[in-house]
Amino acid sequence: MEEHLGDRLTSVAAERVFALNHAQRRVLRNWSVEERPGKVVEIIVAPPGGCSADAAHTALHRLIAAHEALRSRLAHDSNGTLVQQVVDATTAARTLGHHHEELDDSLDPGEVAARLRPHPVDPEKAASHCTLYTVRGRVRVVMLSVSHVFADGVSQQLLVRTLEALLTGVITEVPAALQAGAFSDERVAAVLEANTAHWRKVLLRAPRACTYSGGDRGLTEVVRSAGVVVESALQQEVRAAAGRLRTSPFVIWTTAAQLLTSALCGRHDLVFRCTTANRTRAAEFGVVAQLAQAVYPRVDGGSADTVGERVRQVHTAVLAAQHHGVHDAAALLDWLDSPGVRAGAVFKPAFEINHAAALRADLSTSLVSTTPVEEESSVRVDPPAANADLAVSIWEEQTGAAVVLSARPPAWRQREPARLLADLLATARHLCQAPQDKVTDVAVEPLPAVAGLLHGHHSGVSLDVATTRDLLLSHPAVVACDFSLHVGDAGRRLLRAEVRLDVPTPEHRLREWYAGRQRRLSGAVVPDELVLIAADELRRFSGQGGHPA
Repeated sequence: MEEHLGDRLTSVAAERVFALNHAQRRVLRNWSVEERPGKVVEIIVAPPGGCSADAAHTALHRLIAAHEALRSRLAHDSNGTLVQQVVDATTAARTLGHHHEELDDSLDPGEVAARLRPHPVDPEKAASHCTLYTVRGRVRVVMLSVSHVFADGVSQQLLVRTLEALLTGVITEVPAALQAGAFSDERVAAVLEANTAHWRKVLLRAPRACTYSGGDRGLTEVVRSAGVVVESALQQEVRAAAGRLRTSPFVIWTTAAQLLTSALCGRHDLVFRCTTANRTRAAEFGVVAQLAQAVYPRVDGGSADTVGERVRQVHTAVLAAQHHGVHDAAALLDWLDSPGVRAGAVFKPAFEINHAAALRADLSTSLVSTTPVEEESSVRVDPPAANADLAVSIWEEQTGAAVVLSARPPAWRQREPARLLADLLATARHLCQAPQDKVTDVAVEPLPAVAGLLHGHHSGVSLDVATTRDLLLSHPAVVACDFSLHVGDAGRRLLRAEVRLDVPTPEHRLREWYAGRQRRLSGAVVPDELVLIAADELRRFSGQGGHPA
């Protein structure tokens, strides 16, 4: 039964208000208002032998009192700008939404905890929601659901450890910690500006996207994934290779993903996406806040590189990314999509990779063997969010590691996720065993569609002939088209398109239309040169298609 103890946060005065930080603004950009309540991290603890409801409430209230992020909500200032509003500990305890659920005493609390899913939390009303699972009135599982707007993965692990220590009596008070307000944009403005300028320089001439295959993305699409527990032998090889090459296991896995993408698509100059925790000092690992930020390292490699050289390139790029993690990702992506910078295509990194220490429950649920576990889900297509068509997630502990490869339609329509995952693991093994080999020695077959793409456009996007034709013909006034790639005055390869119109249409209107459509296409760009031909002009066309030169 749902309870709200006391007044809602909307009816109380704020203890303090401060600007959101760069990471919060990024996630709010990417999530719709309707999606926000579902973006939650769960803090789940099953205290041995259980505890009383009063003890559970006391532990939760002490945890919430210690971290202002757990006493927060989104609010609007006088200008209508979203800000973070924090209430005092007494009000937060009084307004904590929670409910109790009685369990059958035949159920194992640990198994119950492994199956739980977090409760939705609307960040405009509160930061968290508590659920107590009881057996005969005694609390056996505590779940605190925290809005992802106010807490990231590092925060999640910190809260699990702290709540467990409180519930088991290891500690009675929460250690003093840095607070979320110390990281608001107004406190880090100079660093934010300098690092954002760094990323603009890195990405100005970088490839805008990596084409796995052409096609229309639509409004939603299916993401298919395959995951396995990594064999202990490979896990040991990764750690040993990291030691020999003087880098980290994350760089080894990232290089494997980069080599896989290069082999699939035939490109070695790639931008990838990863997430940095933006914590460097020990004290910063004690703060509960949303600080994790997407970064976009570029590895400008070549086909003559050795595998070991590619490892060093990735290592250098990752170090630079971590050093410049505090940046305005929302402003950066807007800039990449601005006139004069966009290069005809919305920005989409070639792949995404994330690597983290797993919470204990993660490796004991669906990923329990080295046989791939496959899943699929439907997601909203969000072009401005810069989501990759291939993503790798790695959860690692001392006792094991799990790897999940997720693919969007341009990739999985070409190759099954389970096979892509097998290719990734084989590439990682090759990297560990033969870093002296050339990157072209990696035994992964290119995707079938790649051979038919037009390569060399200055945006870095490989063009699919059918998708490019569909883009040009998508405007209602266009009845026929021709297009070709050619070398321009500056030595760049440009897309030149001729379109025949049955209704007079200004060129800037056509370009606006094409820019909007291109966002939802894979393997097409807005033409650099656009020649408009009126319907009454006598000119020979090759028909409804296009012919690449």
